[in-house]
Amino acid sequence: MLDVYLIRHGETIYNSEHRIQGTLDSALSEKGQNQCEELGKSLQKRFQGREVHSWFVSPQGRARQSSAIIREFLNRSDLPEETVENDLREIHCGDAEGKIRFDLDSQLLENLHRDPYQRYPRGESVADLIERGKKLKDRILSPSAESRRVVIVSHGNFIRALAAALTGMPPEFSLRISMGNTGLCHLARKPGDEHFKIYLWNDLAHALKS
Repeated sequence: MLDVYLIRHGETIYNSEHRIQGTLDSALSEKGQNQCEELGKSLQKRFQGREVHSWFVSPQGRARQSSAIIREFLNRSDLPEETVENDLREIHCGDAEGKIRFDLDSQLLENLHRDPYQRYPRGESVADLIERGKKLKDRILSPSAESRRVVIVSHGNFIRALAAALTGMPPEFSLRISMGNTGLCHLARKPGDEHFKIYLWNDLAHALKS
């Protein structure tokens, strides 16, 4: 069984301001740091007696900061080193980056929420992310990579797109699922299967303590 755990970064200052980040970066808020601490403690119990074979993280600061805190509070000496994977970066929101979400054109927002092929002006679409996710799957989650436990720390939009790529669901699937800060997902693929199945999605039980 190939087990993949997808984790969204903790709340950032921009998140708390409802500001669009995309390729921009913003430090974790105090709440976001607490979320990561509690998730680390939760993963310590979840992974007890189980080896973690690979740990991938987005190159963006909020994901790196989240990953570092989670690993600290997971408190295990046998964790693999982080592998920074550029394709785990968040969607490029183009001209919308840095703006308050509610200040964007309402028609554009509606289109983005219902059409996976709608691109941000001078940015990417969800469909673009799914294609990136498929390439990532072929590279780090190949059929030969069985009987492993993999942790991936990334971003909300990309994780939803990656889930579509891993499960073989249509692009619209990415728009119908949500992903909270430090949401935890567990997907797994049995030997011989082409696609992953979702066993846990957006678990935020740990965040209730933050």
